[in-house]
Amino acid sequence: MQEQGAQAKGWQGADIWARYDPGVRVVIRDCEWIVRQADPSVDSGYVLTVDGLSQLVSGKSARCLTWLKEEADAIRVLDPAETRFEQDLTPGFERSRLFIETQLRQITPADARIHLSHKVAMDPVPYQLDPARQALKQNRQRIMIADAVGLGKTLEAGILTTELMRRGRGKRILVLTLKSMITQFQKELWNRFTIPLTRLDSVGLQRVRNHVPGNHNPFYYYDKSIVSIDTRKQDNEYRRHLEQAYWDIIVIDEAHKVAERGASSRRARLAQLLAGRSNTLIMLSATPHDGKARSFASLTNMLDPTAISDPEDYVREDFRDKDLVIRRFKKDIRDQVQQAFKERLIKDLYLDASPQEEAAYQAILDVPFTYRGDHNHRFVLHKLSAKQLTDQREAAFARSPELEAAWFAELAEAEGGQAFLNAPQNYPQLEGQRANLYKCFLPRAWDNANEQGVSGFLHPEGIYDDPKGAGFRRELNPRLCQHFQFINETKLFAEVYNQTLFSINVHGPFIAPGFKRVSNLFIPGTIDLSFAHDGEGQVPGIKEEVELPDGRVKVKWGFAGHLGGAQSGYLERTGQGVPNPGNLGWLAPLSLGRGALGTLPAVSPADSANHRLREGSPG
Repeated sequence: MQEQGAQAKGWQGADIWARYDPGVRVVIRDCEWIVRQADPSVDSGYVLTVDGLSQLVSGKSARCLTWLKEEADAIRVLDPAETRFEQDLTPGFERSRLFIETQLRQITPADARIHLSHKVAMDPVPYQLDPARQALKQNRQRIMIADAVGLGKTLEAGILTTELMRRGRGKRILVLTLKSMITQFQKELWNRFTIPLTRLDSVGLQRVRNHVPGNHNPFYYYDKSIVSIDTRKQDNEYRRHLEQAYWDIIVIDEAHKVAERGASSRRARLAQLLAGRSNTLIMLSATPHDGKARSFASLTNMLDPTAISDPEDYVREDFRDKDLVIRRFKKDIRDQVQQAFKERLIKDLYLDASPQEEAAYQAILDVPFTYRGDHNHRFVLHKLSAKQLTDQREAAFARSPELEAAWFAELAEAEGGQAFLNAPQNYPQLEGQRANLYKCFLPRAWDNANEQGVSGFLHPEGIYDDPKGAGFRRELNPRLCQHFQFINETKLFAEVYNQTLFSINVHGPFIAPGFKRVSNLFIPGTIDLSFAHDGEGQVPGIKEEVELPDGRVKVKWGFAGHLGGAQSGYLERTGQGVPNPGNLGWLAPLSLGRGALGTLPAVSPADSANHRLREGSPG
């Protein structure tokens, strides 16, 4: 028999919730959908999350408000009781059998059983299914797989990931691992589970940025990606994109590398950030505990913040009932494998160095390495403790009084210079933030210039988005006459990352009448083109298409200028003591249109430094 798409406007007397129960089929805008989730809305109706079933919307998801659709009579609930049947006249009931098979394949499992392990390219072993079973019993699948080396943690993570994909909870996947393990992880998940992971290293992300607008998040371009934790931890720009992205599943390989050990490392902060960007978190580590209670507690609390209340004092029973960790050794699963594990034999082999190796080692010893001002090669070749460094230093001073004098002179120069730069009485405008040379040059230039003097600087954009630089910006903004923001795509500075932002800034007298700005520049020549432009025509984009003689179209960066002042947004003041919320705020990396020359009014120094981005054009 075959279903014929029965339609009905609802069941009389049925409860409103039952009408939109998950699994119910509805017709919206002449397309058939299945309700995946129904959430109450503030208008007493429901917000329906639906998945498309009709050919036009198959594979797509949407959300709709029931009260809007019901008022327009645009939503209809299909009543199973009114389904019509017709006779299948095909040989062997072929159509009916195909239809039933299709429906069975589309059913989303709702239990904790393993459904796909027998179809993956591996020999299933019972112990490798345990992590998936344990995780599927949870409302949110968050687990640390801490099996010993060689037991197949990657395969266990792949089994759980596959089961979640079968349940519709694995569309977007992010894998974080060491750079040396990226290729191996990619091959394992593709060859065994047909899960394609796109490598988003620096080159891969740059390739994505070339295909998407500058304001789009590159991590939404691919649903399934793998990144190096070391690459992303050093890149503040892509860290911001990570903070704004969300995934269905996040896998952290070699999770012990992201544990807190004393001061929080960049790896640990990145892992803590990502732990809240997904409902499912899978951690893999053969050595999750390094002997320190706090480091293991930090990993466990990424899975569940309530797992361990006191990171310094806890026992296993405190978090055993949460089923967050599973750990087995080879001795625990010997009876489940067909081939016995080979015993590992360790032997120490001592070999004499060759004359060439001895000569190379002696040459290294003869190099006058320094470490924090200490002339001693052992400080570089060996990781010495603070006490060992002090003892070595005192012994060196005893042998050479001249070395002691040179060491203290260098120390005094470094410490004195930093103390001078950070002294509030020398640079009061920089109070509350860490000073550097280019920040100190700005107020010095202001003090040295006369009432009509101007000064120009080329520097990074950090002064405009430093969260602690509100006081400094109150002094800087009224002096700003021109601000030309560049992206290093054309490698004007070859040793600097191509996505780095920097700017040319011209400062004048305090309370300048306004400032001119051009954003997203690639070469300085665009500034002259913008001032020479007549203002007619459309503002060009950051990229332009050029047709080649053979008919192909090549996309390249645009260098054209424009006098137009069209803006895509501006910064609106909010916060304490704001006399006029409509005033334009401090400059941040905000596009005015590529190559567009805009004139912005001056900023009052009394305004607050708290801001938010608001779309529109200033009045």
